[in-house]
Parts: sequence; C-alpha cells; structure tokens
Amino acid sequence: MRRKLTIALTGVFAALALGSIAWAAIPDGGAIHGCYDKNTGALRVFDRQTGTPKTCTVKELPLDWNQQGPAGADGAPGAPDPATSAYVGRFGTDTGNAASATGASCTLGQVLLTASTVKTAGGVAANGQLLPINGNYALFALLGTTYGGDGKSTFALPDLRPIAPSHMTYSICVNGEWPA
Repeated sequence: MRRKLTIALTGVFAALALGSIAWAAIPDGGAIHGCYDKNTGALRVFDRQTGTPKTCTVKELPLDWNQQGPAGADGAPGAPDPATSAYVGRFGTDTGNAASATGASCTLGQVLLTASTVKTAGGVAANGQLLPINGNYALFALLGTTYGGDGKSTFALPDLRPIAPSHMTYSICVNGEWPA
C-alpha cells in the first residue's frame, strides 16, 4: 500500500513539474508561433524570443495560435427576452410575512407554498431565521448548518422570500413525519 502511494505521489509531482515547464516555455502570453512549408507540408514550431530563426523562410507560411486580437466595438443592447419579461416584478414582493400555522400532516423539512400573506400552509415561514437546536433536533438533523447558524445552539432556515411569487409565502414543515 505504501509503495503504491509513493508511486502515485511521484507521478502527480512529475506531472505538475512537466506541466509547469510547458507553461513556462510558452512566451508571448501563451501565443505559439510556427512555419508551414508549402512544398513539403512540414510544420516547424518556434519561440520568437529565444528560437532560431525567429521568422519563416520564403517557402514557409507563418502561423500563430492562441493570439487575442483587438476588442471590437460594443454592440447595441438587445431587446428584453419575452420569455422572462412576463415574470419580472412578480417575485419577491410582500412575501414571507405569514404567521406560523398548522395544516395537514407534512414531511419534516418539506417546503410548502401558500397563497397567503397571513398564515403559512403549515410550518414556519422560510425567512432565513435562526431556530434553536434544542426542541428542533429532527429538523436540525436534516438541515444542519446549510443555511446558517452556529451548529451548537442554533441553525437557520433557508430564506425563500426573494423567489416566492408576490403575495405568497414559502414555509418549512417543522413538526411533521420523518422523511422515509
């Protein structure tokens, strides 16, 4: 096992060393220069800074790769996308203000959407608020500190207000059945 690890690490270090040499060998910001012989079809690649000769012969056609040309002029702004413009302004307004409520049985951690700004569909509004781990052990086991909290005494719910349709509330089921 130790021998295989040594061989693998040696291979990784060799690849890194060769890669860095290859990168350092390409001057001019990564541009590659060469000459194509029209008669024989031979290709000669060279470094303009250190290579000899630094130009192509009369029989050769000069070639350059990976060069960046001058930037073009900025174009006119495009028209709004009709597929998305119908939705602009319809999200994130008057959302997440509903009070916690109980409803039908839900699955712990389930995200519910209600067309109300007064009561949730069941659970706690998903406003990114911190909850105590004490008393919410099962939900903490599902969410952890993915959305915030210190993981010692608190954890956070996701804040779904920006993506909620206007005048609606996303809520998280905090008292439900464990997901199976």
